[in-house]
Amino acid sequence: MSVPVPPAGSAVISVRVGGDRQPDTSVAGLPGVTLALFGAGTPNAGSLTAPTQGTPGPAYDPSWAWSRCTSDADGDCNFVIPIRPGAPSATGVPQDTRFWVQQVGASPANYYSNPTVRLGGFLATPEFAWGYRFRTGTELRAGATYRSTDPLLPDASWTDANEGDRGFMRNRTDASAEGQERSNIGRTTGVWSQSRVNPTPARQCGIDVAVVTDTSGSLGPGGIADAKAAMDAFVDGFRGTPTRMSFFSFSTTSPGTLASNHPAPLRVTTEAEAATAKAQYAGWQSQGGTNWGRGFFEAASAATDYDLVVLLTDGNPTMVGPNPPSSSSTYNSYQDIDGGIASANAVKATGAMVLAVGVGPGLTANSELNLRAISGTTRGTDYLRFSDFDQAAAALEALAQGDCQGSIEVRKMIVPQGGTIDQATPAPAGWEFTGSSTAPGTQVTDPTTVTTQEGGDGRVTFGLNFVSPADSGAVQILETQQPGYELVPVDGANAVCLDESGAQVPVTNAGTATTPGFSVVGARDVQVSCTVYNLLTPAPGFEVTKTADPASGTSVRGGDTITYTVTGSNTGNTTLDPVSLTDDLSGVLEHATITAGPTASAGAAPVLTGTSLAWNGTLAPGTSVSLTYTVTLDDDVAPGTVVANVAQGSGTPPVGPRSRRHRSRPSTRSPASSSRRPRARRPARPSRRATPSPTP
Repeated sequence: MSVPVPPAGSAVISVRVGGDRQPDTSVAGLPGVTLALFGAGTPNAGSLTAPTQGTPGPAYDPSWAWSRCTSDADGDCNFVIPIRPGAPSATGVPQDTRFWVQQVGASPANYYSNPTVRLGGFLATPEFAWGYRFRTGTELRAGATYRSTDPLLPDASWTDANEGDRGFMRNRTDASAEGQERSNIGRTTGVWSQSRVNPTPARQCGIDVAVVTDTSGSLGPGGIADAKAAMDAFVDGFRGTPTRMSFFSFSTTSPGTLASNHPAPLRVTTEAEAATAKAQYAGWQSQGGTNWGRGFFEAASAATDYDLVVLLTDGNPTMVGPNPPSSSSTYNSYQDIDGGIASANAVKATGAMVLAVGVGPGLTANSELNLRAISGTTRGTDYLRFSDFDQAAAALEALAQGDCQGSIEVRKMIVPQGGTIDQATPAPAGWEFTGSSTAPGTQVTDPTTVTTQEGGDGRVTFGLNFVSPADSGAVQILETQQPGYELVPVDGANAVCLDESGAQVPVTNAGTATTPGFSVVGARDVQVSCTVYNLLTPAPGFEVTKTADPASGTSVRGGDTITYTVTGSNTGNTTLDPVSLTDDLSGVLEHATITAGPTASAGAAPVLTGTSLAWNGTLAPGTSVSLTYTVTLDDDVAPGTVVANVAQGSGTPPVGPRSRRHRSRPSTRSPASSSRRPRARRPARPSRRATPSPTP
């Protein structure tokens, strides 16, 4: 849809409503948000350093068509307002009427609104809790359209060049050095923001985590050191689990001015892996402003779809956009928050949960309004605030250990027929394992039954928690055996298990033939990695089919051509080598001559010896070979002649029994008078045509 052209005698006020940031950095329109017009009320006022937000007048009657709008598919919410003299009524309002615009009703599904946000300086004070509402401009004229996205350009005729009550939604992206709080905190991007509902956190042992860390200048040398120490604690908390972590930084933009981004996830299971991960951010330093939006955008743009994205910040956002003016980092405005909301929405749209962690004296209770806007509505789950990084470090470490304190990884590998375990490949999706423990103080976390997934490298993980004083305990793991496979013990053991150093861990066999398994000791902060091997038992199968063109049963005459195709297919689960495919052409060549072919769709060309066509080769499971040739019937072929032939074949697997030989059966529709195969003879009928009889 598009913003309507103002009808005669009317004006249009169009508000763009947005949701998720897109890869091109634009914000997608969001339908279904209802906005209402309220009376002019009081203006934004106060001093340059202590502005006050105005108060709306009463809401206009919702039955008046011009007083409300709902955003359309493009995100445009359009008020079409008749302009005429006199008091406001259902028929319109006088020109130059001013309104307050405010959201009414619930947000669309999967989104929530932010009725109040924190604005002010980049430090704890000055700060102001302002409602998310905006006053329209000083002009309202028939025939004009006023868009929230129209840029605000200061007018020299204003009595105060820093007037904070001028311009609808104050869409300014220029440098903010020209004024103080009153002229800056009310800035917006021109897009009315809605926050995406935070996804439910992944409850499993081993997740993909992105840490998006503030490296702005407000941290200073001590603060950035403390922030990195908190990140270290977070990494260490995932030790012993198959968690992978990526690290992003932000200040004026992302990466931070004196920092870097590392989107490729690294495992932090072992001490050595954790050290490698920590080295990626060890050299970060602090400098620049605070741009939440760019930090989130880089995480949303990464190739990995994270389970959890943690924002670690020491202050409210003071910048917006990929190229913010260098002098615009002094104030925390609507636009800086909106930039963070849109990019956080993009992260949440991937399925990742966002956890916003605010740390330090620059973040007050009012700052939690902004942390809520980028994460979710529940304090303690979606967002956290701490007075120092030591508290944050403890909370992050506890979060990391919340789902598991150790783990056992099981990898299913399939040994090829005739091969060894060194040639094994990861199992496909569908292999089920169940973990349990009866050891005191040892718990297998949910889910206790897991299944290999497509693209999962044949791996599943069981999380472990330990109740003090227990730090270790035996865990039993059983698999559900699949038909056509058999377990391959290694040195008599049903699994091979290693600790983080690569040393072998003893296992005890467990289970039955249908649910074989093993028991191994798991420990706190340790990942034990076990491999289970299975052999695909051979089940050879071979099928031969034959077709003709024209089809079997069609009447043909001397001089006509018939094209035969003989196909041999490996219908089993093992390679067939050798494969022998033959076609007896004696019944064909008695009445016809090969005029094209024979050819083979795979392997070597078929060989014609006398009246026998043969092909020998190899067929992998699910593959086939087709032999094709064309014959031309003799001009003097007798009426009623049946042109008959028989194809047959066999295939032998490298190990196991030879596949069953399949022999095609001749078929005919027309009378037969000269076929050499008595079983194909039938009473003749007068005809000058012969019938091809391929043997499908």
